[in-house]
Amino acid sequence: MSFSIIIPSKSRENLLACVACIRAAKELSRIIIVDDFRDRDEARWLREEGPENVRAGVDGGCTWVNGITPFVFARNINRGIVAAGDDDVLLLNDDALLKTHLGFSWLASEANSKQEYGIMAAAVDGACGCVEQNAQPGTRVRPVKHHTIVFIAVYLRRAVLNGLLNISVLIDDGPFEPEGDIITKHWLDETFVSYGYDDDDMCERVRQLGLKLGVFDGCVVDHGTLKSSYRHDQAASVADLAPNRQRFEEKWGFAPGQGPSMRAKVNPAEPIRW
Repeated sequence: MSFSIIIPSKSRENLLACVACIRAAKELSRIIIVDDFRDRDEARWLREEGPENVRAGVDGGCTWVNGITPFVFARNINRGIVAAGDDDVLLLNDDALLKTHLGFSWLASEANSKQEYGIMAAAVDGACGCVEQNAQPGTRVRPVKHHTIVFIAVYLRRAVLNGLLNISVLIDDGPFEPEGDIITKHWLDETFVSYGYDDDDMCERVRQLGLKLGVFDGCVVDHGTLKSSYRHDQAASVADLAPNRQRFEEKWGFAPGQGPSMRAKVNPAEPIRW
């Protein structure tokens, strides 16, 4: 099983620390950086002259993809998923630091062996909006009962991504659109242009595929040491979240966690068979 690690970033400090932790943990998978740097000299230095583990075109270095300005998380992640080809993907915030030796490879193995889970998250040491993702002792895969997994470090199999393209057409995420040299497919809904709820939306779609959300305690990331690149401070405000929450409710016709996929007495969807 092959997977690529996708990191959207506009922070030299965060990016260097994030990539260094991945390589220190002996992870050899391809790292795709979706470049959101406003300072083009900074971006050029990182790609061409910076440490070998982030430079493009060197052994162990990273693949760089041009992000689109203004930054939209869903849009830039979608560009990274396209660049990953047929790989599974691990979506990673640049302020998340891998703490577990070979942790992402272990997470990939668990996600592929337990295919009833459509999204499997690394456990989190630090800030996380879903308490069920907080790291616990041991190496269990735990089902997440909350309506969403926060996208700090999450693994998605390619078969699930392909299934999401089908359901995205049904709920009218919009057509596929050309974006320069890459065709962007709407795995994440790009109409969530502000902060948050793009992960709620994707989790809702995964549940509608008849799949579960899970967290794996055998892979832990630190999400408290580095400062977030995309929030005003360490906690997102109600004002930050309001536009995308409104978009979620307009799209689905219910508040996050209030739809049929969360009601135990409603007949669950037949699990997809790949």
